[in-house]
Amino acid sequence: MSLSSVLEVGGERPDNAVIAVVQSDHQRFGLLVDRVLNTEEIVVKPLSARLKAIGAYAGATVLGDGHVALILDVQAIARRALAGELDAAARDAHSSNAAGLAHEVQQVLVVGIGGGRRQVAMPLASVARLEHVQAEQVEYVGGREVVQYRGTILPLARLDRILGAYGEEDSSELLLVVYSRAGRSVGLVVREIVDIVDDDSARHSDIEDAGLVGSTVLGDRVTELLDVRRAILAADAAFYDERSEHRSTFDDVPTQVAGTELVGALR
Repeated sequence: MSLSSVLEVGGERPDNAVIAVVQSDHQRFGLLVDRVLNTEEIVVKPLSARLKAIGAYAGATVLGDGHVALILDVQAIARRALAGELDAAARDAHSSNAAGLAHEVQQVLVVGIGGGRRQVAMPLASVARLEHVQAEQVEYVGGREVVQYRGTILPLARLDRILGAYGEEDSSELLLVVYSRAGRSVGLVVREIVDIVDDDSARHSDIEDAGLVGSTVLGDRVTELLDVRRAILAADAAFYDERSEHRSTFDDVPTQVAGTELVGALR
């Protein structure tokens, strides 16, 4: 990702640019910069609310020569990088439809479940976002797992349990595929994000099972096609209830954002 694009700074790209490999939790990516000036230890100072609102900076510091340097928010840049992938995928899907293909090709998000031994695909267009939350933040309402998220209570459903793909569950962090509709949101817990790929309906198999609408071959792997509606209803039985369209999930919950803002990485 180009740093000049992130900061919306114009100018010609140098012939010999530098790629700074940065990491935010589990996401690693390359940040294209003009040059590296120096490395040094710094004292981080907080930003004012106005500068924080820009969304690209995590703090500031005063260098040895008295100049002020802003500190990049690597997590925010990571989210923006994945958002670009999702937007590009949506545009590609729209272009394919406009071309009038004889059979339907759509972008799908491929995830791993059951310790990564099974791959499941779901339509990318219906995915609102990807999020990481700490396992210790999971709470319970009755027998349902939930997390406090963006001022609401987010119901969770674990895909491995829905599809009978039991595997390791001792991870300290959960990866969520979040769906939103009419003020309600649910999170589907997956093991890993595998890829975003084109799915050709002509290659679908009608072999179904509980929680699936079929299967296909993506790359060199047999991939199951998720019954998204069933999975969502396992988390929130009222998700598609028209009577609740103008209500947020658990409207009276005190505002408290849970989990990190980091979006999951593509492998």
